[in-house]
This record gives sequence, structure tokens and C-alpha cells, in this order.
Amino acid sequence: MGIRRLALLASLGAAGCVSIETAPEPPASVPPAKLHVHLEFEGDRSYLPRLFDEAAEGDPTAPTVHYEYQASYEDGSRVSFWDNRHWREVTAQGVLQLEIPGKDPKTMIEQCVVTVKYPLIVFNPPTDSELRRRALVCVRDWFDARLTHASAKASGAD
Repeated sequence: MGIRRLALLASLGAAGCVSIETAPEPPASVPPAKLHVHLEFEGDRSYLPRLFDEAAEGDPTAPTVHYEYQASYEDGSRVSFWDNRHWREVTAQGVLQLEIPGKDPKTMIEQCVVTVKYPLIVFNPPTDSELRRRALVCVRDWFDARLTHASAKASGAD
């Protein structure tokens, strides 16, 4: 078997082998209790931590939440005779500021990185939108876990 045919078979054998990793892994999804807050948020509500529910307008005791998120992309590749791989990394970050009346504001940041690795020849790799969604949902889930744990701890359940 000639070297060209061997290289072609090796590349076709690797075609379609796509691996996707998320770091840190999102926590197990637990439906959180609801916290009534005044929301200051612009964006896709599916990326907003599910813990939050709109408080009645004018409720002076409800905390105010400012939430924003962003995602950035990075590409790379390693090309050699034996290993021709590309990778794409999406880093999502959420910044949440919680203002409870009578207390100092608290700022929290969560970040998740989704990395996809694939060979030079691949059919239907994940789209940027899919990777971005996966990273932003991971950030949302980490905020839910962190805030649910903090509220359980504050109420003495832990």
C-alpha cells in the first residue's frame, strides 16, 4: 500500500472524530428555588440564572441584579504527518452584581471554556452558535449552583 493511500485512509478514518470538552464541567442541574429580584439584564433570557424571578415593581426589599455575559473565540491547529487536528475554543464569562438593600454590592464571576477538537477532514462540526450556547449554559448553571448553595447556607439548611 503506497504512502499516499495510507495517509488518505488515516485521514478518512479520523474524519468525523470530533471531541468536545467543557471546563469546568457544569454541575448537575437542580431546579433552583426562586429569588425575587429587580433585574437589569439585556440578552437572551435562556442564559440568565434560573434562580431569578422578577420582583413586584417598587418592592423596596427586593435585591437588584445586574447580569451580563460575553463569549470569545480562539482557533488553532497542529499539522504534522501523523496528527492533523484543528481546535476551536469558546470562553464564556458571566458577571453578576447583587445589590441587597442596606448591604454592600457583591460581584460574582463565572467562566466556562468549551473546546472542540477535530481533524482536517470533518463532516458537520459543531457550529460557533452551538459551542457558544453550551459555554453560556454552563456559566448559567454554575451561577445557579453557587447562588442556590449560598442561599441554603444563609438559611441554615447546610
